[in-house]
Amino acid sequence: MILLMISAERLQMVELVNYRFDHRDSLVKLLNNPNVEKWLLSVPSPYTYKDADYFIANSIFDINIPDVRRFAIETGGIHIGGIGLRIKQNYYAEVGYWIGEEYWNCGYGSEALKQIMEIAFEDLSLVRLSAIVFEGNYASEKILLKCGFEYEGTMEKGRVKNGVPVDCKVYAKVI
Repeated sequence: MILLMISAERLQMVELVNYRFDHRDSLVKLLNNPNVEKWLLSVPSPYTYKDADYFIANSIFDINIPDVRRFAIETGGIHIGGIGLRIKQNYYAEVGYWIGEEYWNCGYGSEALKQIMEIAFEDLSLVRLSAIVFEGNYASEKILLKCGFEYEGTMEKGRVKNGVPVDCKVYAKVI
Protein backbone atom coordinates (compact mmCIF):
# COMPACT_ATOMS: atom_id res chain seq x y z
CA MET A 1 0.00 0.00 0.00
CA ILE A 2 1.26 3.46 -0.91
CA LEU A 3 0.50 6.38 1.38
CA LEU A 4 0.48 9.82 -0.12
CA MET A 5 1.69 12.50 2.22
CA ILE A 6 0.18 15.90 1.45
CA SER A 7 1.11 18.81 3.64
CA ALA A 8 -1.66 20.67 5.44
CA GLU A 9 -0.48 23.86 3.68
CA ARG A 10 -1.10 22.30 0.29
CA LEU A 11 -4.63 21.30 1.27
CA GLN A 12 -5.69 24.85 2.12
CA MET A 13 -7.86 26.57 -0.40
CA VAL A 14 -7.23 30.03 -1.69
CA GLU A 15 -9.55 32.96 -1.21
CA LEU A 16 -9.72 36.07 -3.36
CA VAL A 17 -10.20 39.12 -1.14
CA ASN A 18 -10.18 42.87 -1.69
CA TYR A 19 -6.82 44.46 -0.94
CA ARG A 20 -6.54 46.06 2.50
CA PHE A 21 -3.84 48.13 4.12
CA ASP A 22 -2.90 45.13 6.27
CA HIS A 23 -1.54 43.56 3.04
CA ARG A 24 1.14 46.27 3.01
CA ASP A 25 3.95 44.32 4.70
CA SER A 26 3.33 41.15 2.71
CA LEU A 27 3.21 43.05 -0.60
CA VAL A 28 6.60 44.57 0.12
CA LYS A 29 8.05 41.24 1.25
CA LEU A 30 6.67 39.15 -1.62
CA LEU A 31 7.34 41.64 -4.43
CA ASN A 32 10.89 42.46 -3.33
CA ASN A 33 11.97 39.22 -4.92
CA PRO A 34 13.65 39.33 -8.34
CA ASN A 35 12.30 35.84 -9.13
CA VAL A 36 8.74 37.22 -8.85
CA GLU A 37 9.29 40.77 -10.10
CA LYS A 38 10.96 39.71 -13.36
CA TRP A 39 7.69 38.22 -14.64
CA LEU A 40 5.53 41.26 -13.79
CA LEU A 41 5.11 44.13 -16.22
CA SER A 42 4.97 47.20 -14.02
CA VAL A 43 6.19 46.38 -10.52
CA PRO A 44 8.85 48.78 -9.25
CA SER A 45 12.13 47.32 -8.05
CA PRO A 46 12.84 47.67 -5.23
CA TYR A 47 9.21 47.58 -4.12
CA THR A 48 8.74 50.07 -1.30
CA TYR A 49 6.10 50.75 1.33
CA LYS A 50 5.18 53.85 -0.66
CA ASP A 51 4.58 51.60 -3.70
CA ALA A 52 2.42 49.27 -1.60
CA ASP A 53 0.40 52.16 -0.17
CA TYR A 54 -0.20 53.56 -3.65
CA PHE A 55 -1.22 50.17 -5.05
CA ILE A 56 -3.57 49.38 -2.16
CA ALA A 57 -5.19 52.82 -2.28
CA ASN A 58 -5.77 52.45 -6.02
CA SER A 59 -7.11 48.92 -5.54
CA ILE A 60 -9.56 50.14 -2.91
CA PHE A 61 -10.63 52.99 -5.22
CA ASP A 62 -10.93 50.57 -8.17
CA ILE A 63 -13.60 48.54 -6.34
CA ASN A 64 -16.06 51.08 -7.74
CA ILE A 65 -14.72 50.93 -11.31
CA PRO A 66 -16.63 48.29 -13.28
CA ASP A 67 -13.84 47.34 -15.72
CA VAL A 68 -11.17 46.57 -13.09
CA ARG A 69 -11.13 43.75 -10.55
CA ARG A 70 -8.07 43.30 -8.28
CA PHE A 71 -7.80 40.76 -5.52
CA ALA A 72 -5.25 39.65 -2.99
CA ILE A 73 -4.83 35.87 -2.94
CA GLU A 74 -4.90 34.46 0.57
CA THR A 75 -4.65 31.00 2.03
CA GLY A 76 -5.44 30.44 5.67
CA GLY A 77 -5.65 34.22 6.09
CA ILE A 78 -2.09 34.70 4.77
CA HIS A 79 -1.53 36.95 1.76
CA ILE A 80 0.39 34.96 -0.88
CA GLY A 81 -0.16 36.79 -4.17
CA GLY A 82 -2.46 38.79 -6.38
CA ILE A 83 -4.80 38.37 -9.33
CA GLY A 84 -6.89 40.72 -11.39
CA LEU A 85 -9.03 41.32 -14.43
CA ARG A 86 -9.09 44.30 -16.73
CA ILE A 87 -12.15 44.27 -18.94
CA LYS A 88 -11.10 45.39 -22.40
CA GLN A 89 -14.50 45.37 -24.05
CA ASN A 90 -17.85 44.32 -22.72
CA TYR A 91 -17.22 40.70 -23.69
CA TYR A 92 -13.59 39.97 -22.79
CA ALA A 93 -10.88 40.71 -20.26
CA GLU A 94 -7.19 40.18 -19.64
CA VAL A 95 -6.14 38.38 -16.49
CA GLY A 96 -2.88 38.80 -14.62
CA TYR A 97 -1.62 37.06 -11.50
CA TRP A 98 1.42 36.42 -9.35
CA ILE A 99 2.30 34.19 -6.40
CA GLY A 100 5.05 34.82 -3.85
CA GLU A 101 7.99 32.49 -4.42
CA GLU A 102 7.68 30.68 -1.10
CA TYR A 103 4.18 29.57 -2.19
CA TRP A 104 5.10 28.28 -5.65
CA ASN A 105 4.28 24.70 -6.66
CA CYS A 106 1.40 24.35 -4.20
CA GLY A 107 -1.46 24.75 -6.67
CA TYR A 108 -2.42 28.21 -5.43
CA GLY A 109 -2.03 29.90 -8.81
CA SER A 110 -4.33 27.39 -10.50
CA GLU A 111 -6.93 27.70 -7.75
CA ALA A 112 -6.88 31.50 -7.92
CA LEU A 113 -7.18 31.42 -11.70
CA LYS A 114 -10.15 29.06 -11.52
CA GLN A 115 -11.89 31.45 -9.13
CA ILE A 116 -11.25 34.51 -11.30
CA MET A 117 -12.50 32.54 -14.33
CA GLU A 118 -15.74 31.92 -12.45
CA ILE A 119 -16.06 35.66 -11.79
CA ALA A 120 -15.30 36.45 -15.44
CA PHE A 121 -17.55 33.90 -17.08
CA GLU A 122 -20.39 33.51 -14.59
CA ASP A 123 -20.66 36.79 -12.71
CA LEU A 124 -19.58 39.16 -15.51
CA SER A 125 -20.89 37.07 -18.43
CA LEU A 126 -17.66 37.46 -20.40
CA VAL A 127 -16.95 35.05 -23.25
CA ARG A 128 -13.17 35.44 -23.55
CA LEU A 129 -10.36 35.68 -21.04
CA SER A 130 -6.78 36.20 -22.22
CA ALA A 131 -3.40 36.24 -20.51
CA ILE A 132 -0.09 37.58 -21.75
CA VAL A 133 2.99 35.78 -20.48
CA PHE A 134 6.61 36.84 -20.88
CA GLU A 135 8.64 34.40 -22.96
CA GLY A 136 10.30 31.93 -20.58
CA ASN A 137 7.67 32.03 -17.82
CA TYR A 138 6.95 28.32 -18.05
CA ALA A 139 5.30 28.10 -14.62
CA SER A 140 2.64 30.61 -15.66
CA GLU A 141 2.12 28.82 -18.97
CA LYS A 142 1.59 25.57 -17.07
CA ILE A 143 -1.07 27.19 -14.85
CA LEU A 144 -2.91 28.56 -17.88
CA LEU A 145 -2.88 25.22 -19.71
CA LYS A 146 -4.03 23.41 -16.56
CA CYS A 147 -7.02 25.78 -16.42
CA GLY A 148 -8.04 25.18 -20.02
CA PHE A 149 -6.40 28.15 -21.73
CA GLU A 150 -5.00 27.62 -25.22
CA TYR A 151 -1.85 29.08 -26.72
CA GLU A 152 -2.75 31.57 -29.48
CA GLY A 153 0.64 32.86 -30.55
CA THR A 154 3.67 34.95 -29.71
CA MET A 155 3.80 38.73 -29.87
CA GLU A 156 7.37 39.64 -30.76
CA LYS A 157 8.40 42.58 -28.59
CA GLY A 158 4.82 42.69 -27.35
CA ARG A 159 5.56 44.49 -24.08
CA VAL A 160 8.32 46.67 -22.68
CA LYS A 161 9.86 45.57 -19.37
CA ASN A 162 12.35 47.97 -17.75
CA GLY A 163 12.79 49.79 -21.05
CA VAL A 164 13.50 46.60 -23.02
CA PRO A 165 11.02 45.10 -25.52
CA VAL A 166 10.19 41.48 -24.63
CA ASP A 167 8.44 38.69 -26.49
CA CYS A 168 5.15 37.56 -25.00
CA LYS A 169 2.93 34.54 -25.46
CA VAL A 170 -0.82 34.96 -25.65
CA TYR A 171 -3.14 32.40 -24.07
CA ALA A 172 -6.93 32.52 -24.04
CA LYS A 173 -9.94 30.71 -22.68
CA VAL A 174 -13.05 31.19 -24.80
CA ILE A 175 -16.50 29.89 -23.92
